[in-house]
Amino acid sequence: MKIEQIWSELEVFLKDNAKGVLDTLNPPVSDKELEIFEQKIGGKLPEDFKSYLKVHNGQTETSHRNVLCEEGQLYSIESMMKWYEATNNFNLSEKGGLINGWSALLVPFADGNGGDYLCIDISTGKIIKYWGDDLECEEVFENFSVWFQSKLTVFQQKEFGVDEGFLDFWEYL
Repeated sequence: MKIEQIWSELEVFLKDNAKGVLDTLNPPVSDKELEIFEQKIGGKLPEDFKSYLKVHNGQTETSHRNVLCEEGQLYSIESMMKWYEATNNFNLSEKGGLINGWSALLVPFADGNGGDYLCIDISTGKIIKYWGDDLECEEVFENFSVWFQSKLTVFQQKEFGVDEGFLDFWEYL
């Protein structure tokens, strides 16, 4: 399924079940913003990830109750840059190389709480979970499309709850 179709189905679901989450979705990113972002990170984003951002540029800064997925808030391109730079700076050794299991090829796109991030590896397109407390990386999905489709599947299979208008994933994890 194409990224645009997944977004469309997610929007219908959110309109009917969690309008507050729908209201946090940002407008699309422009081609120029993507070009500038890629220049800053020194690499190209996978096409499926670009398609995702061209529909919604993540979510507004919000409470952790108003998130679309169990991994946490979906970052805007501006937040991705902020956390990309912060994590690279934190994991930079005195000799200039990166340490702690981190790679400059990882771009955080979702906040996993407490220093954990869901990242896209711009060299492979794989989705990587960075565990900030353990300073480890783990491959969790083969590409962005597979990860994003899994978010829609959570809703299709009713693996969530709705609590006071907020999505509740925790009882299903």
